[in-house]
Amino acid sequence: SLLQLEPAVRIDLQSGTAEQLRQSLQDGELDLVITTLAGRPPRGLACRVIAKRSLVLLVPKTMPIRTADHFWDRKNVDEQLIAPADTHAVSQAFQLGLRRGDIAWPPRLTTDSLACEASMVADGLGIGVTLALPDLIRHPRVRMLPLAGFDCVQIACFWRPPDTARLKTPLQFMERSARALASQE
Repeated sequence: SLLQLEPAVRIDLQSGTAEQLRQSLQDGELDLVITTLAGRPPRGLACRVIAKRSLVLLVPKTMPIRTADHFWDRKNVDEQLIAPADTHAVSQAFQLGLRRGDIAWPPRLTTDSLACEASMVADGLGIGVTLALPDLIRHPRVRMLPLAGFDCVQIACFWRPPDTARLKTPLQFMERSARALASQE
């Protein structure tokens, strides 16, 4: 663990939107942020992409749907979509992929946490779009459907320059952890 490598480091886990976390970083409230990256990094922040993750749909196992192709047979998808806010990298990549296929599927339920989507899908509130990360998609009542042809979403570490020795170990740890997760797939 990071604490074993660097016992003096203090870790405060915070949740929020990517924009909120990066603003806290710019305001000096945080030293390092790990979140999604859509487009270019914000001015004044250093950035290192540590992983790229595919998009997936989450459907209740009670639905007979086995592939995402089920949804692409029509121009307007009627099922209720659960997605992060429009500014989130997941929603941007998903909507871009839909536009490429000339398909309309606006979200009807938005959430600021990808972590709650699987439970919402399991409770029958709709179909979720999220990242192919084991902790986000694992739920006994939910099936994951890969989204072929959609752009991957980048996950990145952000910090305020300059690079410091204090950030070196956490950055290396995050990169190793991301590589280990990718090798388990």
